[in-house]
Amino acid sequence: MPELTTVLQKIDEASGVAWLTFNRPEKKNAMSQKFMAELIAALKELAENDKIKCVVTTGSGDSYSSGLDLYDLRESWKRKRKFEHAGTTYEIVRLLRNMPQVTVAAVRGWCLGGGLALINGHDLCIAAESAKFGMPEVIRGSYGAVATSTLFHSGIPIKKAFY
Repeated sequence: MPELTTVLQKIDEASGVAWLTFNRPEKKNAMSQKFMAELIAALKELAENDKIKCVVTTGSGDSYSSGLDLYDLRESWKRKRKFEHAGTTYEIVRLLRNMPQVTVAAVRGWCLGGGLALINGHDLCIAAESAKFGMPEVIRGSYGAVATSTLFHSGIPIKKAFY
């Protein structure tokens, strides 16, 4: 796997825990296309590792994730005349929900929009007192298809964890 720069991995096979740290603190860990591609690659690799029993995601700096990188979204539109983020965000949530490992989101600071979609895919979310959740896209008339609260109605996905 190529070196990841926007998603850092710390794998401790002895304890069975893998940490994925979102590494764009200067952008409050906003989700660019590069970030999402790296996160997908990391999740696929970890899903194949039988020694890992738990995958924890967290953000570097003072935020979990501020959601989609709107500057990156604008540049994507200029280049391709289409938005690809919704499908990619859905793919990440699908991968998280289908991981054979237990997935935990460790949230502190901002968790907005697409960041909310990410925690929606986890089995468990642990929030620090500093955690702030929101969907600012509704102010612009978007409903956040992948992060919408209607997806939370079924509760936390249940997985069997064998240790």
